[in-house]
Amino acid sequence: MLALILDGRTAIDGARQGIELCLRTVIPSLFPFFVLSILLTSSLLGSSLAVLRPLGRLFGMPDGAESLLIPAFLGGYPVGAQNVAAAFRSGQLTKPEAERLLSFCSNAGPAFLFGMAAWALWGIHIVGALFAALLIPGKPAAPVRLTKTSPHSPASALNTAITVMATVCGWVVLFRVLLAFLKRWIFWILPAAVQVAVTGILELSNGCCELLSV
Repeated sequence: MLALILDGRTAIDGARQGIELCLRTVIPSLFPFFVLSILLTSSLLGSSLAVLRPLGRLFGMPDGAESLLIPAFLGGYPVGAQNVAAAFRSGQLTKPEAERLLSFCSNAGPAFLFGMAAWALWGIHIVGALFAALLIPGKPAAPVRLTKTSPHSPASALNTAITVMATVCGWVVLFRVLLAFLKRWIFWILPAAVQVAVTGILELSNGCCELLSV
């Protein structure tokens, strides 16, 4: 609070940059995919997909949960995470199962990456997600199959997407303000590559944005 009062200009500049990032990149690249992924996942959840079944069994996923890999790989953070969280809240996934599936979601989706960086980064994120899932211990003791649920209506998917998008943008702006203070007080003594790494660890959207400045 004291920093915001004494150095209000830095906070204002950081918030403005965060809002610009949301309007120019985050919302255009993520919001349409939010709506479609909610509709797709709610329709497929509980259906065993043959093409993804081997991957699901390798990582100990319940039968019918493979559909959650689609938004995880294509939407990454935060589209995949939102779908996994929704399946957990509805009782379709146990906590260990949701934790394992979340390991596939800690990456930026291609719709976001292709507009800011390069195709190769998406491949790196996918490989990293696979290794992260392998490191999480525990698998289901017996085969489990998810039950089919009623799919979302377009209106319901739109309302959910708006809520999630607002939350995402709120975090982006908040971390942009934090990064503005770090750049003013600390980052200037660090190499550019370290600045990008720290930014990406703190918040993925801002980290991808900072890649353009290196």
